[in-house]
Amino acid sequence: MDRLRPFSRFAIPSEGVPRPFAIVVTLAAACLGIWLAFAYTTGDAIHYGALYTQLEGASLETIRVWQACLTSSTEPLFGPVYWLAAKSGLPRPWFIALANILLVGLLALWLWRHRAPWTTWLLVLSCYHLLVLLGSADRLKLAYIALLAGALVPALWQKGALLIAAAGLHFQSVMLIGAWIAGLVPRAVREPAVRARLPLLMALAAIAGLAVAAFLALNWSWALVKIEAYGRRSEGLVETIDLLALIAVGVLAGRDRWRALLTQLPLLVLSIPLGNSRLTIIGLSLLIVQLVEERRSGHPAFIALMAYMSWKSIGFVAAVAAMGNGFGTRLTEPVMVTLETCLQFFN
Repeated sequence: MDRLRPFSRFAIPSEGVPRPFAIVVTLAAACLGIWLAFAYTTGDAIHYGALYTQLEGASLETIRVWQACLTSSTEPLFGPVYWLAAKSGLPRPWFIALANILLVGLLALWLWRHRAPWTTWLLVLSCYHLLVLLGSADRLKLAYIALLAGALVPALWQKGALLIAAAGLHFQSVMLIGAWIAGLVPRAVREPAVRARLPLLMALAAIAGLAVAAFLALNWSWALVKIEAYGRRSEGLVETIDLLALIAVGVLAGRDRWRALLTQLPLLVLSIPLGNSRLTIIGLSLLIVQLVEERRSGHPAFIALMAYMSWKSIGFVAAVAAMGNGFGTRLTEPVMVTLETCLQFFN
């Protein structure tokens, strides 16, 4: 089959990397994560910094109000995690630096377990979207930590608990989990072991999805604000271009073409009304998972895609160094609000 695919003979074998190489590359990515934790001071970091500061003296009952008011988010687990970190007395940059180290470490363990080639180590750990996570995407960062931990723990109940936790840290995780399970369907048809686990995984995804749906129903006004904001930025069918490129790479490089298609298809549909800004990182994450698991991440098509993502990282790092964030946002003034103001806005 591989002989029928273009450029397959040029693929780099997935035979793992020497331990010293893995350690050096991981330490380099961790150091970059530490730098970003302290250098990323404007843009979204203003809002998360304001929330962290307010939670230092907040009661448990007011977490939800402060979180919704200052970050326009309602994820039920993020606020309590942030609150515990703030109450510990640890400054926010140090908390983010520790979270970045944990994220990079878990990702490196996952690459090591799947014997990823050296190109994958270099390109994944320098990927633009990873740097975005290491910046000020605090909710999504914590959700990805839970997702990576779920991929590494052995017991199915542990995986389920961490998947549900990821959904509680960022609702976007539900889309990732759902798309991942959709991609397992072709394997379930062929492999009895996967088929035996699929109903439980679908049940866990359904529980997480229903919990998120119920929570959004109770906070519909906030959810509607987010959906309308994404919808205003969407350009319709143009938003599908990035995800179509991911499908093309998955079909060209992957062993299971149906998995590549079914994994990205739900995201492709959602990108039309919601835009691709939040969905591309999910699609790329799932593509990396597929090709690393299938030992196909050394394929030239994937290397070319990831090389472009690493090249984008240069501009991101330069922007953080120059302006304190990676997107050219000019927001630098501190957010000053009172609990009474938040309560009025919340109601």
